[in-house]
Formats: sequence, structure tokens, C-alpha cells
Amino acid sequence: MRTGCNTFRHNSFYVPDTGLGRMKLGFRARPGDLFVVAGLAAVLTPVALLGIGGIAGFVASVVLVLFLPGYALVAVLFPGNGGIGWLQRTTLSLGLGLAVVALVGVLSNYAPWGIRIGPVLALLDLIAIGGCALAYVRRNALPPDRRLRLEVELSPVRWRGLSSLERALVACLGIALVVAAGSLAYSASLPNSPPGFTEFYLLNETGGPATSPLNLSTGEPAGVILVIANHESGGIDYTITIVNATINGGIETGNLTLATVPLHVDAGSESRYSFPFRIDQPGEYALKFLLHVGPPGGSPYRFLRLRVTVT
Repeated sequence: MRTGCNTFRHNSFYVPDTGLGRMKLGFRARPGDLFVVAGLAAVLTPVALLGIGGIAGFVASVVLVLFLPGYALVAVLFPGNGGIGWLQRTTLSLGLGLAVVALVGVLSNYAPWGIRIGPVLALLDLIAIGGCALAYVRRNALPPDRRLRLEVELSPVRWRGLSSLERALVACLGIALVVAAGSLAYSASLPNSPPGFTEFYLLNETGGPATSPLNLSTGEPAGVILVIANHESGGIDYTITIVNATINGGIETGNLTLATVPLHVDAGSESRYSFPFRIDQPGEYALKFLLHVGPPGGSPYRFLRLRVTVT
């Protein structure tokens, strides 16, 4: 006859065996959740950077972007057990995660590197791992009985004790898990890389974001920097066509081609082209920058428009 229970402890997590087929999972005195969050941030980042598609890429992106940074910040704000429950903690983690992503996007837009997946993920990792480190310090400063804890009791499902509806639901869940596992394996085995894209944006002469409308005096020299970042699967020959249009009564007239610039950009690289200009007549103008793949013709691949007011 078996009496009592055996408890296996490893760092922060414990798995007590009650002898009745039940287990309790969780953490008590040591912050095991913070180690898991920091580890997931480090593991899921390569999955997102490699662009693995399907369920694997979707789950990695959602967890890494929308949950982990928010959870780390909530752990900093609420290091103790009590105050808020796990439902409120999870909800706040998602809300703060969305806010952090928006803030990182705004900051990246004004940074020299722009909104690119590598720097954005690096900033999110910094917030998640740095938040976990700060939360670890704050939580360890509390007495053990006041630290955040989690206990989840797992008990085996007895097939004979289930109703017909419950058996059908369990069968559907099993099928869904098999399909999800198959999709994950299929996505990871695909040899083809995901579809790429090209970034095309404007900077001012100092390397900051170009503002529109641009206010100039008659004959005042100005300039912009055109940036092409190639995230496609190979090197591409681009052509930039720069057109100046006069605006009369809100209608663009007199399109004048100012320059046609061919540029070759290797995959994973970017190219910058400085375009100085000045306008000698007062009025309203629209500088249009058309990016084509190959020679000009048809609809542009990317399109930028800078409104200029000359007084």
C-alpha cells in the first residue's frame, strides 16, 4: 500500500505526486514564471526572424510580441501574491503588450533604422528580459509567503465517467491537436522562404523622418533622402522616377519628370539616394517618388508623395 506523497523539486517548479493520479504544477517561493518568460523570449525570436510560417510562426509572433513584454512589465508592477488575480494579470499583460508594441513602433519610426523586424524584436526582447530581471529583484525582496505563486492541479480524465457529449468534445480536441501538430511539422519542413517585401521611405537631409507638407521660401535649397531596403529573396534592379506636380485648387497638374534613377540593391541590403532640389516659383507642389521593379512602366511597386509649400 502506498501512503503519503513524493514531491520532486527542481529550481522553481514542483511536481507533487499525490498517489491518486493527480499532480500539482506551479511555483511558490522561487520565480519560475520569470525564467520561463525570459527563456521563451530568447527561443521564439529566431522563429520570428526566420519567418517560419503556419501555426509555428503565428504562435511565436503572438506570444513574443503581444504577451511576453506585457507579462514582464506586469510582474514588475505587481511582484507579490494578491492585489490582482491571474485573470487580471493575463488581461493586463495583453493590454500592456499592445501598448509596448505601439510605442516601439513609434520610436523605431523616428530611429535611423526605421521600422524593421530585427530592431523591433531586439527592443521587445530587451523589454521582456530586462523586465523579468527587475521583477526578479523586486519579488525576491518580499518575504517568501508574499511572493507570487501559482498552483494548478491536474487530474486524469476517466473515459468511462464521461458523457457522450464530453467524449465527443475530447475526440474533437484530440483531432485538433493532431492537425495542429501536422501543420507545425509541415510548416517547419517547407524549403521555400516566405514572400519578401521592399521598404521605400523618405528621410530629411539630416536623416530624420521627412515631414509633409514641407514649407520653403522661394529658391530655398532643400533635399530628401530616398531609402530602399530590399527584403526580397534576391537582388533586384529598381528604378526611381521623381515627378513634380503643381497643385491648383487641390488638383495636380503639369507633371514634370525631374529624374530617373536606376539602383541595384542586394537582398538584405539597403540603398540611399540623396535628391537635392529647389523651387523658384511660389505655390503648392507635390513631389512624387515612384519605385518600379525593373524599368519604369505600369503601376509603381511603391509610391511616395511629399507636399511642398513655397512662399
